[in-house]
Amino acid sequence: MKYFPPSVLVLAAGCGGVTWQMQSGLEAANDALAATALASGSASYVRADATDGEACPAIVREGDELAFTVAVDYGDGCDPTSGLVAARMSGSFTVDYDDRSIEFALDDLSAAGTTIDGTLDGSAFGTALDALMVVLDTVLTFGTGGAPADLVQSVVTDFSARGGTLSSDTHFVSGEREFDATAADVALDFADVWGACPLPHGGDITVTLEAGVVEVAFLEDTPSTGDVEVTFDDRTRTMDLCAYASALY
Repeated sequence: MKYFPPSVLVLAAGCGGVTWQMQSGLEAANDALAATALASGSASYVRADATDGEACPAIVREGDELAFTVAVDYGDGCDPTSGLVAARMSGSFTVDYDDRSIEFALDDLSAAGTTIDGTLDGSAFGTALDALMVVLDTVLTFGTGGAPADLVQSVVTDFSARGGTLSSDTHFVSGEREFDATAADVALDFADVWGACPLPHGGDITVTLEAGVVEVAFLEDTPSTGDVEVTFDDRTRTMDLCAYASALY
């Protein structure tokens, strides 16, 4: 999934009948999705093999199947050839695995003008070729052109060879902006990650703002159209999430 950086998405007025609460909810859903993609994308490297040559990222793996360390390094900047984040990235992170317990340490991991530091802790079950489930607790600090953002998130990711399903609970604070978001069964195909509109094709994100509750639903054709359904106060409008984010790339 292309990385949509938290707190820098600028929303326009869009379709008739779209309220400012809907726009705020879509921005928050974008931020929660970006954080979930980061955590899940990092988790996908739990079972990564070491790489040689010019691969991006460079991966060094040490240990055996029961206890190992994976070092993932994007250097000063490169375009990933794998993973859930399709933006140019720099920085690094390490994965320590010991008998199903995992710990990630992120070091100036950057994408599209956003730098992330923090830790992800959790557990992993299965293999990437069969079915890999990763359960994470995340504490991250985002640095952007605006106010820094602090995020606490719990993520459950189920990977298969074709894609994954993401569920998460997110608490996000940046300056005076604060929200909670719950992602339920957000489904994506790896083939869509590298497409023109790398968004999920199912599931929804429910955002709780001071102004109320906004639900963003991903549709079967969202990866091809960018359209999502945004509901607030029993009113539903179709909005183009990719169009809102396109200015970032």
